[in-house]
This record gives sequence, C-alpha cells and structure tokens, in this order.
Amino acid sequence: MKKIDLKTISKIGLLLFSILLFYACSKDDEASVPEEPTTILPPIALDCSDFDKDVVLKNDPDRPVDYIVDCAIEIYATTLTIEPGTVIEFTESGRIAIHRYYEDHSGALIAKGTADDPIVFRGTEAEKGHWRGVFIATENNTNELDYVIIRDAGKESYTHGGQAGLVLGNVGYKYGKVKITNSQFLNNRKYGLEIRHNESLNEDYLLIKNNSFKDNKAQVYATINTLHLLD
Repeated sequence: MKKIDLKTISKIGLLLFSILLFYACSKDDEASVPEEPTTILPPIALDCSDFDKDVVLKNDPDRPVDYIVDCAIEIYATTLTIEPGTVIEFTESGRIAIHRYYEDHSGALIAKGTADDPIVFRGTEAEKGHWRGVFIATENNTNELDYVIIRDAGKESYTHGGQAGLVLGNVGYKYGKVKITNSQFLNNRKYGLEIRHNESLNEDYLLIKNNSFKDNKAQVYATINTLHLLD
C-alpha cells in the first residue's frame, strides 16, 4: 500500500478548501445581482375617431389599465374585438355604443374573456354612474360578451332610452342581438342590465346565461316579453 505523507494531505485539503470557497463566492455573486425593475406603463388614451375600421384592443401585462376612454366610441359598420385580460377605464365622458347602420353592415362588439382573465369595463372612479355604459342595438350575429365585468356605469340615459351598465336595443325595436355569459354587472346606476325589446325573443336571438348582478341600484330591467330569457 502506498503511503501519503502529511505534506500531500495538507495540499489536498488546501485545494478542496479553495474550490469550496470559490463556489460559495460565485453563488454569493449570483445572488447579489439586482433584478431589473418591472416597467409599469400608463394606459393608452383611445381616440374615438379611430373606430371607422375594425379595431382589436389587447391586454398588455405591463399596464395595470390597458386603455382609457374620454369620449364616445361609436361603432356603426365595423367590429370592436377585445382580448382576454384587457382592462378599460372610462372617464365621465366615456361610453361604447354599437349601432345599427344597414341590415348587412351593422357594428359588432366581441368581448370574450376567460375565468382567469376577464375583460373589465370600469370607471376611472369606482362610483355608481361615473360613466355612461355600453349600448348594443344591432342584429349582428357575432355580438358576444363572455367573462366580462361592467361596473360603475349608468351615468345617464341614451337618446332612445335605457340607463344601465349594459343597454340592449332601442325602445320599440328588436335590435340588440347578443350572447351574454359568465359576466358580472356591478355598482351601476339604475340597472345592471336593461333589455329594451318589446317583442318576444328566444335564446337564438338573446342568450343570457350564468351572469351575476351585485350592488346595482336595481339588477335588471326587462319587458314581459323577455323575462323568460333571464337565467
């Protein structure tokens, strides 16, 4: 058997100690590297004159609020699409209105969120009636709200009637075809949802399922011809 003298053992020990010390210092250096700060961006101010074409509004993870609306978004013959997780705030002058233009050229609102990433429409102040709300009066088959939160709206009534977070249709007309599912109507003045139709409708025209209403002055307004559609 080979003999290892004390001098050799000392050299080996010193080498091992040096390796361990180098490794520990390297880990300390890694831990001490500061992380880059997260950039918080302000909301994008929407220009309401830009909606004469199809528009897609997107969620930006670096923006707690993605867009701010200080005007009336009027949709006549185009489509407004809003992606999951998008947060839009409205000032006292803000609203969205989807109008009937021609039979084959009506505007549309497609706002399809998810359970984890709902789409949020809310006021710049969390008070009832801070902004006007959303108005849909078209027969476009693509109108849809899924996992959407509408709150703080109902500032005043529309020209043809209706004061709520979401108003469907004009007085005396059937227009306002839409699917509304898994959505919340919160803290709105007068009504959370107002259905203005005077004609009897079925679920192929107006689907309202699995929604919740809370802290509105009144939850829903519906005529006797549309009450059966409320889930």
